[in-house]
Amino acid sequence: MVLSVFGASINAQQNLPTRITMYVPEAALVGEEMFRYLFWKVYQAQLYAPNGEYSSEQPYALRLTYQRSLDGEKIAERSADEIAQQGGVTDSQLDGWLQQMIAIFPDVKKGDVILGVATEDKYTVFYLNEEEIGRVEDTEFTERFFGIWLDPRTSAPDFRRALLKLPG
Repeated sequence: MVLSVFGASINAQQNLPTRITMYVPEAALVGEEMFRYLFWKVYQAQLYAPNGEYSSEQPYALRLTYQRSLDGEKIAERSADEIAQQGGVTDSQLDGWLQQMIAIFPDVKKGDVILGVATEDKYTVFYLNEEEIGRVEDTEFTERFFGIWLDPRTSAPDFRRALLKLPG
């Protein structure tokens, strides 16, 4: 009885998808926010990091729960545009990353979850509804891709502040 109560306590505390806990030790929610484009809800984002404290030097995970259907190629193109806005990448790098993202990102419908994980090795692993859909083993891609949301140069600074729980 004590063990089952103890186990239930651990499960309640974790209550996280296995794909997050297998990469992010002591994973806990850092912050969350609904991303909107004009007046449309696009996705609910949740950032997880060890002990709920984000550092780009440690593994972390960004979980996007889509609120509408979107074309995978359009998601990849928008991601590439956001990466380009950060500056400092060559056209060749950007095109290579775009092709990888087009190959990885599926069309999504309302309720689908794409999870992106920055691993300990600084690679990116992507999941759709808990099933691996691809990985990019390029540390600069990992920095730039997650920079869409987490870099100070993001096009959505209020969204970034909410994810990182920064003062307004």
